[in-house]
Amino acid sequence: IIKTGFHVPTDFRRLAASFPHVTAFREVNAVVELSTLARKVHPATSRNSIGSLQRLTRLVLGFDVSKVQQCSDWQKRPLTRAQSEYAALDCALPPRLLGEMAEGAGRAKMEAILPQLLSSWRFVIMDSDCQEAITVLKAKRVVGSNFAVSQSWLTNKPKPAVPAMPTERGGPYIDKSGIARIASHMVKIHATSDGSGSLWDNNVGEVIGKSKGKCVE
Repeated sequence: IIKTGFHVPTDFRRLAASFPHVTAFREVNAVVELSTLARKVHPATSRNSIGSLQRLTRLVLGFDVSKVQQCSDWQKRPLTRAQSEYAALDCALPPRLLGEMAEGAGRAKMEAILPQLLSSWRFVIMDSDCQEAITVLKAKRVVGSNFAVSQSWLTNKPKPAVPAMPTERGGPYIDKSGIARIASHMVKIHATSDGSGSLWDNNVGEVIGKSKGKCVE
């Protein structure tokens, strides 16, 4: 099932941070970002013309959407009728826009570009007590004291490893790109079976060997 929206990863990240106990929000697959699709389908159109859901709706569907309710008080309950209608329209428009752009582009073009657009998202949520993780993994505050580390990849590609902090301070960890990282002060050159060797930091600027195999085991 394709999920779509305008700047939709922001919505998914907010859902994941607002409801961290709901596992379904932690990873979302088959996402089509409408702003990216619009640039593919309408390459000659200025970015300004597709820079918001309102402008994209005008371009694709030919009518204007009022954004007056966007700045209203959404914390007050119950919501007004105008707010409810605005929220419903905000949900109904993205699938309609996706359908219209797909039909306009044609089946052949959509089959060519869709694999490049279908993305998956993963959100690792942590609270403000995890200061080291927040700093190292570049987590962003989303809701209250909840921070999120966001990962994305093409849906038809392998998933990256889940970000993870070291078990000991300053040890190896997995960053938000899914790449394992290790601090230079923990890497030894010409390490032997007894664990001896020269620390990487001590060899900066020195010629150690002619190949990686001779330098690091």
